[in-house]
Amino acid sequence: MNKKVENVLFFGIPGLIVLIIVGLFLFRTPRHISDKEEMAPVYKLVKAGNYREAVPAAGKMARLNNCDAQFFLYKLYIEGKYVKKDEKAALRWLQESARSGHPAAQHYWGLHLKKSNPEQAEYYLKSARKAGYKKNN
Repeated sequence: MNKKVENVLFFGIPGLIVLIIVGLFLFRTPRHISDKEEMAPVYKLVKAGNYREAVPAAGKMARLNNCDAQFFLYKLYIEGKYVKKDEKAALRWLQESARSGHPAAQHYWGLHLKKSNPEQAEYYLKSARKAGYKKNN
């Protein structure tokens, strides 16, 4: 067998495996962060009535995959509370929060999907139940 072919076969397969593993590590979907303590400053601003600072702070945390911040923004946008009511933005944050593993978000996202995608709806509703979410929470 040709030396070049032997080298490609020897280094090619292991090299490809290493490349795949590195790629999976570098490009994996970021996991959610659910840290109530991280949200404490936002809740403190809300309690003080300082929504001008609370909403951007929550937005920053939400973009860093904090599922509590994502759900918080969903509630603000869907109710039009302290921000302009925006159903599209609300649903985007609800979806992100559900994907990140927030049980209440999974429940509401599942309900939202019931007519358009029953299989996905059941997945999210089941995930919420599995996490211990009850509708009256």
